Formats: sequence, C-alpha cells, structure tokens
Amino acid sequence: MQEDIIRSVITGNHTLAILPTGGGKSICFQVPAMMQEGMCLVVSPLIALMKDQVEQLNIRNIPAQSIHTGLSNREIQDILELATAGALKFLYVSPERLDSSAFKNELSDMNIRLLAIDEAHCISQWGYDFRPAYLKINQIRKQLPDIPVIALTASATEEVQEDIAVQLHLHTLNRFRQSFERPNLAYFVIQPESKHHYISEIFNGQTDCGIVYCKSRRQTKAVADLLIMKGVSADFYHAGLTTETRTRKQEDWVSGRTKVMVCTNAFGMGIDKPDVRLVVHFDTPDCLENYYQEAGRAGRDLQYSKAILLTTPGDAAQLRNMVNTRFPSYEQIKSVYLALMNYLGVPAGIGAGNLYPFDPGRFSENFRLNILESTYAIQALEKAGILSFNESTWQPSTVRFTVETETLRSLDTGFEHLNQLIKGLLRMYEGILDHDVKLNEFSLARFMYSDMTEIIQSLHQLHGMGIIEYRARIEQPSVFLTLNRMYQDDFSFNYTEHLKRKEVFSKRLEHMVTYLEQQHTCRSTFIAHYFGDTSVQDCGICDICLQKKEKNVSGNGFAIAEKILELLRHGPVKINTLESQFGLNATRNAIHLLETESMILLNERSELVRVKA
Repeated sequence: MQEDIIRSVITGNHTLAILPTGGGKSICFQVPAMMQEGMCLVVSPLIALMKDQVEQLNIRNIPAQSIHTGLSNREIQDILELATAGALKFLYVSPERLDSSAFKNELSDMNIRLLAIDEAHCISQWGYDFRPAYLKINQIRKQLPDIPVIALTASATEEVQEDIAVQLHLHTLNRFRQSFERPNLAYFVIQPESKHHYISEIFNGQTDCGIVYCKSRRQTKAVADLLIMKGVSADFYHAGLTTETRTRKQEDWVSGRTKVMVCTNAFGMGIDKPDVRLVVHFDTPDCLENYYQEAGRAGRDLQYSKAILLTTPGDAAQLRNMVNTRFPSYEQIKSVYLALMNYLGVPAGIGAGNLYPFDPGRFSENFRLNILESTYAIQALEKAGILSFNESTWQPSTVRFTVETETLRSLDTGFEHLNQLIKGLLRMYEGILDHDVKLNEFSLARFMYSDMTEIIQSLHQLHGMGIIEYRARIEQPSVFLTLNRMYQDDFSFNYTEHLKRKEVFSKRLEHMVTYLEQQHTCRSTFIAHYFGDTSVQDCGICDICLQKKEKNVSGNGFAIAEKILELLRHGPVKINTLESQFGLNATRNAIHLLETESMILLNERSELVRVKA
C-alpha cells in the first residue's frame, strides 16, 4: 500500500494513511519529498522519534533537523535559518512549537512543498491520545493553503478518521487503510495463577527477543530482576531514567545483547526491530488502540510470534474504577493547577512560552496530593491546552559570557580557580562571547584537570557574579506553559469537553474489557472489527481459534499425545510449535500425560525429546 499512498501524495492529493505498527509510515512522506523540490515539514509529538528519524536521514546524507522543547533559542534560530535558506529537505517540529512567534515569522520564507502529520490521531478529541497542540496545525494550513497534506497514524477508528479530516479542514482526501490483519501474530489472553511465575516460565530458556509491558516504573524493575534471577538476559526501561541510560539500554536490546526488555509504554515507539518473537502485557492497557500498537511490535519480519495479555479476575473492575480517577472533578483540577503554579514559582499574568523543570513526586509530596490524582489533573490541563507536560525532557547545559570582551581580558575575580575557569572556557568553546554554547561539564572538568562537582560549583559562582549566564542541563520531567498563569478568580477550564472525553474513554475501556472477557470471537477479528475493518478472517492461531480447533480435533488427550510422540520420533520439537498445531490446552494436557509416564523431557535448548520407545 506504500506505493499507492506515495502516488497519491506525488499527484498533490491530501492523503490519510492508516498503516499498522511497523507498516513503514515514514517512507510514505519521505519518498515523495525526495522526488520533488523544496522542503517537507513534519509535525510529530515524539521527540525520541524525531531525533531517530533525523539521525537516519543525516546518515544517508539527506539534510534534516528537528525543533522541539529541548533546544535553546539560539539553536532553534540556527535551524530556522537553515530552513529559510533552503538547506534542509526535512524539518521535524513538535506541535507545541508551531505556535511560537519565531517559527511563524519564518514560515513564509520556507519553501515548503509537503506537510506531513505523524500520529495524526492526536488531533482528534475522540482519539485515545488527544494533544491540544495539534490544533495549531490549522494555523499552518491557513499559511500554506495550497500545500498537500499527508496525515499518518497506526490506529484510528472510523469516528477518529472523520474527526482528523474535519480538524485539518481536508474536505477532499484520499484514504488508505491497510488491513489490520496480522496473520503471523497469535494473540492470547491468559489468566495464570501467578503472573510472576508465568513470566519466569515463559522466558525460561528464551533465546529470541521479547518485550514485557508494565504500567508502573517500579514494576518494570521488579519483573526484570525476577527474569535476571532466573538466568534470562533482561533489563528494564522507563521515562524516569536518564537519556544516556535509556539510549544504552535501548541499543543493547536492539543489538541483541539484551534479549528481553521490561518497560512502560515509553519504550518501543519508532524502534525498527523486526525479530521480536514475544510481547507480553503484564498489566491490561486501558484501550485497544494502545494494546494493538504495543502488541504489534512482535513479528514485524512476518515470522510466527505471540502477543500475550496476562489478566486476573479483578482486572475488569479495576479498569472501570479508573474512569473517575483518570477524569478528576473541576475543583480537583483547579486546586492542582493553583498548586502547580505555586510550585513552579510562576506569578499571575505571565509564564506563557516558558519551560519549567518539574518533579511530580516532590510536587505531590509538598502539597500533600495523591500522585495519581495530581498526574491526571495535569493531563486534563494539558488536554485543555493550558500547558503541556513532558515526562522526559532533556536540555543540555549552556553558557555564554555576559561581560564585554575588553573587560574580560583584564578581569580578576579575586579567586584563582575562577580566573583559570574563565580562561578554560574561552579556549574550549568557540563563539562563547557571542552566543549560548552547549556545555559538557564532564569534558570541561577533564580539560581543566579538575573535579566535575567543583567545576559546576564554580560555574554557578561566575553566574552569580554576573560574568557568565550558565543554564544547567535539564534531564527530568518538565512543564511548558501554553497560557499565562490565570488569577485564582479567573480560572477557566472547559469542563464540558472534559466530561465528553470521559464518556468516550469509558466506551473505549468497555471494548477493552470485552476483549478480555469474551470467549467466542477470534482475537484478530475482534481487534480489526473495532477499527472498522470487517474484511479480516479468523486467524486460526489465537487462543480462541485454538480452543475451537481442540474441540474439533478431539477431547481425548491421549490422541494428541500419540501424535506428539510420532513427531518426536524425528527429533526434538519446540513446545510453541506443538501449541500452534494442536492448540494451547490440548498440548499442555498431552505433555502432562507424557511427563507422567516419563516418556518425554526438556533438553538444554528447551525442546521436547522422546526418551522411551
């Protein structure tokens, strides 16, 4: 379908492309952009994904840059100058940056020939990941009325598709929706006696790559530690780790040095790893959109793979209880907003356009708030377009001299270590007298033959003296204010829209509960029908289909046991091979019978072998 989409874009049509996770969405706008003059403007909400795509394009000598909340004003201006000079083929922009005056002022001077909107479902209020900043795209569309638009997403219901077209003012557009069928991916819903025991068993001896998704950061480490204790090559990943740590962990997993990554949903977006054989959900997601995207990271190479969702009897009730937690009352939202502004130290009437470091845990503790309630209140404020919350902002340290060059030459701070640091800065950083430069404290300390802690203290001293402007790096969650701080009596929040989103969320959640509990419809068919794809046939390999097969084959475990013994005459066999042939429960029953008679055992490669004639 990529070729059809590309042809639509090349001929100047507005295009909506719905391709599954791993379906190659980026090719659909990168190829058309390379085939024509000018630049492609790409709107994306994921900083990590932007950085990755820019890096991949630059490796191929295709000039690309990205503008996001982690850059200084100087860096943004430099990138905008490249764009207006025609030196870029691709410019990736976070939706929050579309409304900045610096960007809007330069936009008319850019030779933009294609507007690509990634994760387009974010523009729909009825989607599972609505981002108010995406509504700013309408302003860009007004400035670029004749530029073709390609909107891309992996998961959008019929309602969301219609809303995407409305919000982007795309009155006529070509729609392409690839089938939601994944014939090589077997979906399972399993209710084990113990999730931890099941996880350790299923990965025991596992040589293929896998992912385990958990809802909490604490759980990711606990499950990873359990797997490591069982001898599994595993690690954990979440947004609370440093950028360097996340990058290292991700590279270890992509390269195969780590086999199993236990993570929150912060992991996996845009990662191109085709040989993932198993994706396990330790906790139940709150909607089928999230589940389909995350489970879809298995088997991108079209080889047989599994997506297993672990559940407990209380999961349905727990999910339903989330509705009121996820959508707090008006008074709760107002209370958290006022507390947040006080925590950030923002005076009333100012603050718009500024980025503030933010520690959610300390904030909740300082104001004696329940951390879940405060988190969801902040998300409500974000969806109302009042602010944006970034869980993993990284902004490098910057420094520049604030005194004149002539003054600097004769300057004596009165402290020898500060005088030496000034000389070191001048030698190490070209341009430091004219503009902000990125600063690496570790490299500076090594250059100065000094301790990094002492260097940082000295930088703060020079900043306090007014000799330099030093901004220490931000590597933590942050809040970006879209609007100035409101006065307490003038607090304005669209609670009606909030309640509508609550209703939509509740409906999506009920579909997820039905997916968990139903025992009649093929898993693949159920998911496809949810997204409006009625062409999908029963997969034959999910737990529901295998149960139907078992009833048709035989209820007699001895018959399956005989067939397994016959297969083992020809050599060892993997258990999952038998499960795909005879069904999960029938295979387990037959193996139990054969083990009871001491007729089979597992070898060191976790394969079944026959030991008695």
